[in-house]
Amino acid sequence: MLHSYPNDTYYKSTLNENVIKKSYEFIETITDKFTHRTWDCDIRTSYNLTNNILNYPELHSLKMNVLGHLDNFMRLRNNFFNGYIDASWVNVYEKDFYQESHMHVSPVSKFISGVLYLTEVNSPIFFEPHSIPSNKFKVIPNFSDILLFNDDLPHSVAKNENEGLRVSLAFNFKLCERAQ
Repeated sequence: MLHSYPNDTYYKSTLNENVIKKSYEFIETITDKFTHRTWDCDIRTSYNLTNNILNYPELHSLKMNVLGHLDNFMRLRNNFFNGYIDASWVNVYEKDFYQESHMHVSPVSKFISGVLYLTEVNSPIFFEPHSIPSNKFKVIPNFSDILLFNDDLPHSVAKNENEGLRVSLAFNFKLCERAQ
């Protein structure tokens, strides 16, 4: 479903739960290899293994599910691009871990950014539109949700206040050329 906020839109839908469960079973087998990374926050991530975890053969069904939602997002906005998933990574949030405000911008490319929710334990994601910075709003994700948004939309993730791990998969879909 397409949701509006000042001067833009974000997309929220649900991925196939069986695909999410099977993907998460595989991800659980490799999370011990993820490194602890400190930006302005604490997080464990798959960056050290690969810059595109959705290219793992075990995650092919998940990748195909994501591409279907990307197509739907572009159709709903009537704004089509040829492109590909340029980067994807898993983030693991232990208790008190959070994600600072950031964007997925690049000086040479434009992206549709997204996040998938792989666990029942989730924290709100906050969006802060450029047009009205004081108009920060939150989305409360559920297991198997997918959110898609423009790469230049600042966003952050609230602290994981639970003992259980919060696991999500983020990605950038590179926009290569406008499609007809």
